[in-house]
Amino acid sequence: MANTLVASEAIPKKLFEAYGAQKIVQFKGVDEVAWIKGSKPSTSYDYGRPLILVRQIEAKAAYACGKDDNTIKLAEKLAHLGSLLFLPRYSKPESKKMAVADSFIDSASLVGQADLVVSAGGTISREAALQGTPSIVISDFGQIEVNNYLHSKGFPIFTVNASEAESYAKRYLGKRFEVQDKLGKLESPIDVIAELVSAAAKR
Repeated sequence: MANTLVASEAIPKKLFEAYGAQKIVQFKGVDEVAWIKGSKPSTSYDYGRPLILVRQIEAKAAYACGKDDNTIKLAEKLAHLGSLLFLPRYSKPESKKMAVADSFIDSASLVGQADLVVSAGGTISREAALQGTPSIVISDFGQIEVNNYLHSKGFPIFTVNASEAESYAKRYLGKRFEVQDKLGKLESPIDVIAELVSAAAKR
C-alpha cells in the first residue's frame, strides 16, 4: 500500500510516471463519483427555470495563466436563454443580465437541479454530468482527460469552443439524461482505496 497512487483510468499512466510515480492503481471512474454516487441533494434551490449555471474560470490559478477570463461575457450572452446564475470565484461582478451568487452554495446539489451547466471543465462540470445535467466545457482552457472520459461513457459533458457555446446551450438546455445505470458501473476511488488498505492489513 505504501507509495501507491490511486487515480482514474482516464489519465494515462505515463503522465504520473513522468513525476516519479511507480506503483499506480487505476479505477474505473472519476474522483467525483465518490460523493455523487448514491447521494441525494442536501439543499433545494429555486432560482427560476430554465436554470443555467455558469462557473467562472479560476483565472488566478497556475493552469489558467495567460488565459482570458471570458466567462462573464459568455454568461451575459447566454442570459436570454433562461434564468442564469453566475458562480464567481473572486469579486462579485455587476450585471443586470444575470443573478450572481454571493454566498455559499452546495454545488453538487445545485447542478443536480439545474438545466444546464457551463464551465471551464472543473469539478462542477463532472458533478453535473454524473447527475444527468448537460454540462458544456469551454475548450479554450484546454482539454481535460477526465471530461473526455465521461463523454465517452455516455455522460452529457460536451467540450466546445467558446464560439459554439450558445448553439450547444440551445440544443441541450433542459434536456436531462438518464445516467443512473452508467453511474452504477463506475467505481468510487474511496472503495478502491478501502480494498487496498484491507488487503494490506491481511498480509
